[in-house]
Amino acid sequence: MSDISERLRRLFIRRRDSYRDCFRGPSGERVLADLAAFCNWNVAIPPGDAPAMAYEEGKRRVFLRIKSLAEMDDRRLSRLIDDGEDESSG
Repeated sequence: MSDISERLRRLFIRRRDSYRDCFRGPSGERVLADLAAFCNWNVAIPPGDAPAMAYEEGKRRVFLRIKSLAEMDDRRLSRLIDDGEDESSG
């Protein structure tokens, strides 16, 4: 494994572990539930006002990123590292 690959692997692990630490336990679960409600993460946004739709979609994407990193298991993390993906892209 190259030095760059190793640094990338450590970065992914550190990022995932930070999100896990922050959102684990009863307090973290309450915060995630509050963010889910605020960000309308599972509510379909009806077509209409394009700026309002973009705003709501932005909130939803932020929540999904937090949730994804907080709940990421080692297998998914390994796939991200192997594929060279960055969760910020999707």
